[in-house]
Amino acid sequence: MQKLIVFINGLIAVATLFAYLAGYVNPESISFFGIFGIFYPLLFGLNIFFILFWLIVNPKYITISIFVLLLGINHIQRHVGTKTADNLSKQDASIQLMSMNMNLGKFIHDKNQAKQKKLQEEFLNDIDVASLDILCLQEANAFPKDFFKKYLPSYYTNSKDGLIDLIYSRYPILDSGEIPLKLKYNTCSWVDIKHPKQTIRVYCVHLHSNKISNHTDKILEQNGLEDKEAWSNVKYILSSYNFASKERVDEIRKIRSHLEKSPHPVILSGDFNDTPESYIYNQLTKDLKDAFVESASGLGYSYAGPIPMLRIDFTFIDPSLKALDHRVVRKKYSDHYPIISTLGIAN
Repeated sequence: MQKLIVFINGLIAVATLFAYLAGYVNPESISFFGIFGIFYPLLFGLNIFFILFWLIVNPKYITISIFVLLLGINHIQRHVGTKTADNLSKQDASIQLMSMNMNLGKFIHDKNQAKQKKLQEEFLNDIDVASLDILCLQEANAFPKDFFKKYLPSYYTNSKDGLIDLIYSRYPILDSGEIPLKLKYNTCSWVDIKHPKQTIRVYCVHLHSNKISNHTDKILEQNGLEDKEAWSNVKYILSSYNFASKERVDEIRKIRSHLEKSPHPVILSGDFNDTPESYIYNQLTKDLKDAFVESASGLGYSYAGPIPMLRIDFTFIDPSLKALDHRVVRKKYSDHYPIISTLGIAN
């Protein structure tokens, strides 16, 4: 029996190593490793379980999972923040930026006006939108547009017909544009914001969706993987993720090409639909800093859907900017939780 458990522990360790490899292997070439990255939080938990299990049962096997976790210590830091909020020097200024996938406003809009009013009041109680300097909103159709127009009437915005990735700013917008991607709901818009200290280019991004939530729900509703429908859903999830991961590589290639030409420091924020173990994350962090890693404390998961513990919403910042604080507002006003970053701007 113990040999079987050692074998299972070994499989979990190998799967964890595959999750680490996902960030270094372009899915356009080999897509096999990418799916393991999605399940890194589960794999991490299983490795912790085996460490505790072997500590009690047979300590000589404890090194299997300890070695694997130590090998990927930087991956733990991408999911569990260990920093405290930093102080701002007197010479510097700060901005507070929120990114949120609005899911077409489904969670703050209701045909019943009384219920809608209550939902919106709860949202405003949990998130002080007037304290935010910049908002990056994905999947923001007419309902979110009307909502923020009402409560942030003096803010500058790039809002226009047909655009659903919106940026709102307390400071004047000098220029704006879009990076054309393939699909209507997967877009990247940008604005140049005239902050008193310096002009900053902010990108609001929504990368290609995996489109696996409904199929994940179906698997969770079924008891095990005994029937053909369950395996059909698993096959769909794997196929859909592999396709979407390749699309995201192409999207990030276009976005990186654009931001590399920016004459100003950049902030890239939004719904990336992939994890910190992904290839695109490694590509972006070659040039930019992850605000969560730099300044957050606690768990970083931002997806409120059926797959637990997913961190797929990010704020990446220019090396010249400083992340002072980063938090996730765990209130379900969408299938994504809002993320709020406080960023320092050097004088």
